[in-house]
Amino acid sequence: MKQLTFDELLERARSLPPMNERTREEQNFNFTYGNLACTSNHKPSFWVFAEMARKRGWSPTLFLVWAYRKVWDE
Repeated sequence: MKQLTFDELLERARSLPPMNERTREEQNFNFTYGNLACTSNHKPSFWVFAEMARKRGWSPTLFLVWAYRKVWDE
């Protein structure tokens, strides 16, 4: 597979459609989860994230789908 140059990668990134609000929100949750996992010995609190999702208007099902297979503190 051919390696792409920086300019080719940049062009591909610029051609992507903008993220919708749901995708942006999920990306924020993933970023926050990853940072907390690194600083808390990989055990963020499930209930804190559940409350944060609830306050942002996520349904319980939507949150559980996002939270599935992540490592959580008991």
